[in-house]
Amino acid sequence: MKHSVPLWKNSRARAFAIRFLGVFFLFQLLAVAGLFNGFQELLAQLLGNWYAIPVRGTLLLLAPTPFEISALCTGITSVGIWWGLLWGFKLPAHDEKIALAVWGTLLILLANIVRVMLIVYFGINLYLQEVEIIHILSWFVMSALIMYAWYGFMKERYGYVNGKELAKALLH
Repeated sequence: MKHSVPLWKNSRARAFAIRFLGVFFLFQLLAVAGLFNGFQELLAQLLGNWYAIPVRGTLLLLAPTPFEISALCTGITSVGIWWGLLWGFKLPAHDEKIALAVWGTLLILLANIVRVMLIVYFGINLYLQEVEIIHILSWFVMSALIMYAWYGFMKERYGYVNGKELAKALLH
């Protein structure tokens, strides 16, 4: 009986993990370095105007607890997941990756604006503890949707019937 190689011993799996984490953490580093400050302020202004909330920089002046629009609220973490999946594997082809990166980034950023708008709405209408739970859950839902979109694209584009076939093609 043939035993499969443990995932950590699979050179393709290790290469994927290194590429994925490299891309993902690069996006996190860029966010923490302040490259998205302008986008943070724009998002805060958009939310402030939408809900008629005073804004100071990236701070929504909600009473009793102000909301900070941090770099990680911009959707950059979700974009990092998308790009990490795209560049983590050899498939799809480079030109296709670029198109998927551009369109995926635009869709993710638009979806993230809606996500943050909902969080602020709940922040206006619910208690802070409830909003914190909704905030965390919304990030997990967004991440799951991104992974599902990538998985669906790969299955459709390359004709894999199930995830096991796809994983075998990508990691073996």
